[in-house]
Amino acid sequence: MSKQDHAAPPLAPSPVTGGQSQDFDICIKLIAQLWAVRQTMREREKALKAELDKVLPGYHQSARNLVHYLTLRSVDLRPLQEQLSRLGLSSLGRSESHVLASLDKVLGLLHRLTGQSWDDKSDEEPAASAAVSCLKSTPSGCSARPPPDARFASWSRCPPRPPQMPIWCASW
Repeated sequence: MSKQDHAAPPLAPSPVTGGQSQDFDICIKLIAQLWAVRQTMREREKALKAELDKVLPGYHQSARNLVHYLTLRSVDLRPLQEQLSRLGLSSLGRSESHVLASLDKVLGLLHRLTGQSWDDKSDEEPAASAAVSCLKSTPSGCSARPPPDARFASWSRCPPRPPQMPIWCASW
């Protein structure tokens, strides 16, 4: 963890939100709250490092993202989401695929709204390309049309099938 993970960046002396000090104050509070959530995500990832190291390399980034997602969902986000929506920012409600990156984008925007600088944190985030490579590694026939009596939830969520399983992922 970098030194920046331990403390929120310093506050700017004046708002750049068009003189709306209430919005500026909300932004400052949101930065502190979201920064605390971000720190907790990174701390849980670090605490689970031994478990994450056991995950197959092709799924490591997804496992990291899952830790971030579960951490985010362990917090009651409703008050934060209401304030973020009021400001016209993402409420983080659909951040499942890239939790840390989504949080960092919102934090970056809040910093800009308050006149603060924001250092890009993308080197700490699970790679966005990991999801694409994971999808590309699924069995080549998984997109084939299943038999009419097959039961399935979603083609995009078919796990890799064992060689003896039908290509249409029935019975999963």
